[in-house]
Amino acid sequence: MSRMKEKKKDRRTLAQNKYSEYFQSPIRLVHATPSLKKILNTKAIFPSGGGLGAAIYCIPLDRKMHPHNMFEVFYSYQIPKKTKGKIDLLLFELKLPAKSKQNVKKWGVDYTTFGKKHLKTWIKIKKSKIVSKEYQKNLENKVVKQVSENIKLINSIIYDKNTNNQFEKKYTAIFSNIPALRFIIYETMCEFILLFQNDTVSLNHLKKNELFNLYHKRMVFDLCPPMEKKFRMMSFFISLSRMADYIERKKMVKPFKRKDFYSFFNRRIAFYLEKIIKGRIKEKYSFVALSHDQPDMVGHILYREFFNKTLFEQNLAEFILDEYRIKGIICPFYSILPKGEVGINPYCQEMGAKVKVYIAHYNKAKNVILLGKKLNVRLEKSIISEKESTIR
Repeated sequence: MSRMKEKKKDRRTLAQNKYSEYFQSPIRLVHATPSLKKILNTKAIFPSGGGLGAAIYCIPLDRKMHPHNMFEVFYSYQIPKKTKGKIDLLLFELKLPAKSKQNVKKWGVDYTTFGKKHLKTWIKIKKSKIVSKEYQKNLENKVVKQVSENIKLINSIIYDKNTNNQFEKKYTAIFSNIPALRFIIYETMCEFILLFQNDTVSLNHLKKNELFNLYHKRMVFDLCPPMEKKFRMMSFFISLSRMADYIERKKMVKPFKRKDFYSFFNRRIAFYLEKIIKGRIKEKYSFVALSHDQPDMVGHILYREFFNKTLFEQNLAEFILDEYRIKGIICPFYSILPKGEVGINPYCQEMGAKVKVYIAHYNKAKNVILLGKKLNVRLEKSIISEKESTIR
């Protein structure tokens, strides 16, 4: 994997990526939707939950109105898998207040660190009496059971030196026993492909300072079809051997070495587990003690095991958006790798941003977004309902 050390690969990192151009004021972002008619009738657009916390999901445009390649993935590949209707486009133009122009580099967010916020959300839900005491007890007991039965396994993955065969068995066990942690598989898989893909197509995008996204998205749906219906991490599992076979067969990484692939997963899975776990886990816990000692892990499990993801995210949004306002985050984006998704904080206007919304059109031959009619659309603060959400 010495290719990562080459200077020309630096553009894969956030500092050298095209994002520095995207975030020049005015920021222009395109949003794809099959629900334009309803947006026009209600004059409202709602944020989604997920990796950006609480935001209207968009793709950035450069100064010449060319969209990041993630746009084509959503517009021509992922959204059509969810709907047979017409897909329309909205363009958001945000002019930033002076103080925000200096804060753009701090807009990166990392949902893998949201565990404590998830735990706060659970406490809020309990106090609001949305769910019965019986449900509360059952869910909390489930969390304690999952952790307590996998203490040695978790500690072994993080702290022991594992051969590839040992690691593969532990990988399968931990994500079968605690499915709420499968977001770690997804992020590690994306990282491997985005960092090491080196066919002609991906390298051509790299010359434009963009990470090419189609391969990792296609791999998800090809190897885990349930994700086509609902893009939920609880449903996401692919064995290491199937992933390796797929990458080798598709020739997206050349030369592909299984030993390096396994070593990468071994390191990154251990990294993410250690990231959400404070030190070695003890052998016995009550839920209260476990929440105190391991709030991040408990929060992640609660969030994904809760029976209604949208209801949880609607309550979570309060904590996410409070943090965004405090930190001055107008357009959150995923900060570990710049994949090409950028959100709009629905409170951006209260934070001093001036927002214009337009109908937009895509000229595929020239790969350019064209402006259409200006709209009077308000940004709502509450998370969109699951029924109306397209991707999730």
